[in-house]
Amino acid sequence: MPVFAILQGMNSLSGNIPNGRAPTFVELRGQTYTAIIHGATGIAYYHYLSAYTEKPEVMIGMKECIIPEIKYLMPILLSSGEGKVNINPAPPQSKVHALLKKYQGELYLFAANTVNSPTTVRFQIPDPSFKGSLNVISEDRKVKVRDKSFTDKFNGYDVHIYTTARDLPPFKNVKEITQRIQKARAALRKEGNLAFEGEGTIAQASSHSHWRYPLLVCDGVTNGKSFWQDNTRDKFPDW
Repeated sequence: MPVFAILQGMNSLSGNIPNGRAPTFVELRGQTYTAIIHGATGIAYYHYLSAYTEKPEVMIGMKECIIPEIKYLMPILLSSGEGKVNINPAPPQSKVHALLKKYQGELYLFAANTVNSPTTVRFQIPDPSFKGSLNVISEDRKVKVRDKSFTDKFNGYDVHIYTTARDLPPFKNVKEITQRIQKARAALRKEGNLAFEGEGTIAQASSHSHWRYPLLVCDGVTNGKSFWQDNTRDKFPDW
């Protein structure tokens, strides 16, 4: 049965929540693969307003990393071939969740840390083809398999995708994507913007329409789609 996961892709709409923000790129990727690991066959991101799609996490992170990954992995994820993977420490002690797929003779191991704290886990896969080394998609690195197992580290909400496949597309590196997003976000924070999202301040207005919240004038987006609109038509003053 098809299962679609509707994931958060927006910041706080009210503008009255301290530190309200959209998910980071790492959190977006974590949401995506955690849903897939637990059976989602379709993914949609709830952005609410078009202004939210202009954020670096979406324009860079989703468009240049997550979407190309999913596009490549789609036939693998929708295939019926699943394998057994043992995790040590095992859930619920470990918060790393995993899914093993076998597609056209290659193994694909999806693993996601579901909490915002670092951890180290050991994976063991009792499959004859699980040997040698594994490529880690979008990370430009390999992990060595010994006795059908390997150990790897996860930061908070980290995702690692391991595969025995060698002929992979030139995926963008997750660390480089993260650095570009951080640089783009820093550019959004203009001097004097005391209510910039995530700073702990609260943006309030005399009134606001259902679609145009005061926070939209404080998020640094200046492409014309992001503005506040009052909900008291032809009545003044408004602030």
